[in-house]
Amino acid sequence: MGLLLIMISSSWSTEQVPVGVRPMGMGKAFVAVADDSCAISWNPAGVARIRRYELNMMYTRLFDIIAMSYISGIVPASERRAMGIDWTHIGLSDEEINFAQDEVNFSYSYQPQFFRFSKWLHIPVDFLSLGVNIRYFAHSVSYDKNFIGAVSSLGTDIGILITPLPRDTVRIGFAATDVLGLHTGRGIRSGTSVKYDSGASDTVLPASYTIGLAYQPQRNWLIAADVNDRIHLGAEFSPHRALDIRAGLEKDLHTSESPTYSVGGTIRYKWANFHYAYIAPPTLEDTLLFSLSLSSDFQKPPVEIEQIQFTNLYPVLQYHYANKPNYTAREMPLDDYTPVLYSGADLNRHYPLELEDNIGRIWLRNITNKPLSLKVKIYIDDYTSKRGTDVINQLHLKPHQRISAPLRRLAFTNEVLKLTQNQSVEATIEVIDITDESRRKARTSTSLVIYGRNSIQLDDIAKLAVFISPENKIVRDFSRGVLNQYKTELSQTTVNRNLYTAMLLFNALHGIVYALTDPNIPFGSGQIDTILFPHEMLQALASYRTGDDTAQNLGDCDDSTALYCALLESVGIHTALIQQPGHVLMAFDAGGLTLEYAQERGIPDTLYIAIDGYVWIPIETTLIKDGFIHAWKTAQNELQRDFTNSITLQQAWEKYGTVNIPGEWSLPIPAKEHIDEKIKHDFASEWMQYFR
Repeated sequence: MGLLLIMISSSWSTEQVPVGVRPMGMGKAFVAVADDSCAISWNPAGVARIRRYELNMMYTRLFDIIAMSYISGIVPASERRAMGIDWTHIGLSDEEINFAQDEVNFSYSYQPQFFRFSKWLHIPVDFLSLGVNIRYFAHSVSYDKNFIGAVSSLGTDIGILITPLPRDTVRIGFAATDVLGLHTGRGIRSGTSVKYDSGASDTVLPASYTIGLAYQPQRNWLIAADVNDRIHLGAEFSPHRALDIRAGLEKDLHTSESPTYSVGGTIRYKWANFHYAYIAPPTLEDTLLFSLSLSSDFQKPPVEIEQIQFTNLYPVLQYHYANKPNYTAREMPLDDYTPVLYSGADLNRHYPLELEDNIGRIWLRNITNKPLSLKVKIYIDDYTSKRGTDVINQLHLKPHQRISAPLRRLAFTNEVLKLTQNQSVEATIEVIDITDESRRKARTSTSLVIYGRNSIQLDDIAKLAVFISPENKIVRDFSRGVLNQYKTELSQTTVNRNLYTAMLLFNALHGIVYALTDPNIPFGSGQIDTILFPHEMLQALASYRTGDDTAQNLGDCDDSTALYCALLESVGIHTALIQQPGHVLMAFDAGGLTLEYAQERGIPDTLYIAIDGYVWIPIETTLIKDGFIHAWKTAQNELQRDFTNSITLQQAWEKYGTVNIPGEWSLPIPAKEHIDEKIKHDFASEWMQYFR
């Protein structure tokens, strides 16, 4: 009788019995699809991606011979973890022989976000999900109503699912079925085997391997193919939200047997799905299969995050991001379709940033029949608060609307100002339904780059103001140290006090080296500039003066302008930034002289520029080594040729704020004799007579 049991069981030893009406209707091309509870048996890696509770029930007679029952269920444990269980029963009975086989799969699946190697090194892997099944396998045989025997064993399945392109348009699946089995008396080996009471053993389910590919060219089309010892092809079309139509075929690669053809469909109503399939094998009876699946979407967020794009983010714009919400950029309703992405060029074409976007943009889809009010938060470890930062406070979506919206504000912590070089970070984006915050939030993760604190894109000259902090201790100590040497002269001079002070501080910087070429700031080109903070420029100047061989070119026009503006602002003299094509100048307030007063005094308008009705003195700060008067005349000549626009530091700070990097280092004050030599030369200029 043991031999009889072996003969019956061997008829099932070629492969597992296929389960699930939907996979059967697609020609069993389901390893890369794996998006319902049937994934437990086909590819457990898909279970973590389903993100809903689901129950599937089926009963049929395969080929009018085998009675088959199937039940599967999935329970999400978190957004990226899920557990599942399914039970398959097949039975064959006649007047003499009764055979029954049961399989129970216990499934666990996980979709990681990142592989972390250290605090600073992590690789995004949310395109990958993994799954494993532990299978309990049992069958029994009776003959002429007499029980012959029963056997059981344990087996293991492993699944991998990869979505290499955004929006999961392409899915690659791999399933290793019965890859490891716990053999009675034989240890752990490939395949699932049993041992009979006669002492004989048999591999009832040998290891098998399937690779699959699924492609979704449009939201309502799905094409899939699997390969093992057979080739499986399937397609699914959704002409309506409530209806799917599918077809498939499978062909044995090792015989000339004709293909098995299949067709099927799904009818949806609320939380219930009714599946059917018709299977037409070449040698057996045709089979009609039906199943019912029930799902609960309260684990599913009401909104889908389709894509998110960030602009370049700069720590020095911390104030601007947090306190100046971007209300210029527009929300843009979009057509209801899903772009197909094959490359980064496709990503930028279908999900473009707008010119007004200064932080980024998010693409969302309302997947419900009701209007939504949403807010969007971002979490970045160390660089935002633990509670995250609201990048969109309120966003309204109509039912089933697809929209792109700008990220309007971003509050960085001060930790971001410690970045001295570009840093790739992980950001978690969370979308919340503010009308019902108990609903599950939509979340996704992405990588973005935060630039070092010396980096910025000077597409707006006012952004240079963030580097100019008059409260910096090193800057303040230097400027006050220089002026303390001239207390008497400043109190007795008949020269315009602001002009005299500016002359002293400029000539105190004598010796700074300027890079004659200035490749870093072609305004509007999108090129990122590296700018030294004023105290860093002073430190570089000190190294140059002391003959430090490591001292290189000590900055360009934006660096020297930031330094000189900071020195003047630290002693109460207001300054302004002047933009020219590919270049930047500065100007300082001549002590509140109005244009009317300048005209009455006969001061030529070729000696100054007018800002808000007052006299301002322009300076070419790159000519520190040539003296104050030469820098003044050069700036005035440049402005006669080309003048784009200007903005005062007060206006620029209101828009972008300023950053003060603390430091305890101090620069030795230049000897008074050295400054006097330059001052004497400047006082000899005919221009000075107009300001006495």
